[in-house]
Amino acid sequence: MNYQMITTDDALATLCEAVREFPAIALDTEFVRTRT
Repeated sequence: MNYQMITTDDALATLCEAVREFPAIALDTEFVRTRT
């Protein structure tokens, strides 16, 4: 299994293009609160 941290819109677009033909992918999102 390969892990890749995506931190920019461009990196996300590149990843989406790379996995477009994959039958399935796993995605874990972590949201960091910047305001209380």
